[in-house]
Amino acid sequence: MGMLETRATWLAIAIFFITVVATKISRRKRNVRSLSTPLPPVVNVLTLLPSFFNNGFWVTINDLYTRFGTVFTVNLFGPKITLLVGPEVSTHFFQGLESEISFGNFAEVTIPLFGQEVLYGVDPATRNEQVNFIVDVLEPSKMRSLVDPIFHEVETYFAKWGQDGTVDLKHELEHVLMFISCRCLLGYEIQETMLEEVYSLFHELENGLNYFSYLFPYMPTPTNRRRDKAHIRLKEIFSTTIRSRRSSGRVEDDVMQRLMNSKYKDGRSTTEAEISGIIMALIFAGKHPSSSSSIWAGAFMLSNTKF
Repeated sequence: MGMLETRATWLAIAIFFITVVATKISRRKRNVRSLSTPLPPVVNVLTLLPSFFNNGFWVTINDLYTRFGTVFTVNLFGPKITLLVGPEVSTHFFQGLESEISFGNFAEVTIPLFGQEVLYGVDPATRNEQVNFIVDVLEPSKMRSLVDPIFHEVETYFAKWGQDGTVDLKHELEHVLMFISCRCLLGYEIQETMLEEVYSLFHELENGLNYFSYLFPYMPTPTNRRRDKAHIRLKEIFSTTIRSRRSSGRVEDDVMQRLMNSKYKDGRSTTEAEISGIIMALIFAGKHPSSSSSIWAGAFMLSNTKF
């Protein structure tokens, strides 16, 4: 597992801050309550750097948890991020009111990833409509039709394995998930001709999500430049497929097609850039939890002699 841990360190940092504990608690609408509720302890990130480099990210966070408890704040050279560690407090991240939970400027790091045309690159009203598009295309009744294609992709992939050997579990399961994503989200056109390129481009895209890009999302660092090139190329690939379907009148049963058929409240159809950005966000959002769950499940199965 050491190899997996080394390769995933920075990605794990990004996931940690995005999905569970990257919160900034606002007191704008509860001033009376905040006067009687003490603020969490604040730690300057500079004091944590030696521990980060010597002990690693998770050891450092666990040390802070031991010292300060379930809620504490890290000052990141100005921006302050409050960490909610553990189920008894992290639930508030998902259920708290917008007046209490704020991403602050963090959401800006997603704009270079998915584009100016979608989600945090647009006004709240448009973003809400786009989120409704996503909810609609992923509703259970529509996803049930994808069970058989997913089953087929999994069986086909593992049929290529021999009876014994050594594999990088993370690498293999990420490939399986990318096959599934292409089949269900993008359609056969991309799956049959550009799957490996799309997989490589998404790898560059996710490498663009790190601590430095959170602070400076538009600084032309080598990582950010590769991220931007990957974004442009992915948009080209998806747009080509969208144009081909629209010009030929061909209709497929996948998420891309459903997004192509989506319309805003004013009657406007989704654009190529919007569809491409939403699909990037969908693959990005689905890949990490699915990958983590699959790798853990695989690791536990492989450690059990029964399997």
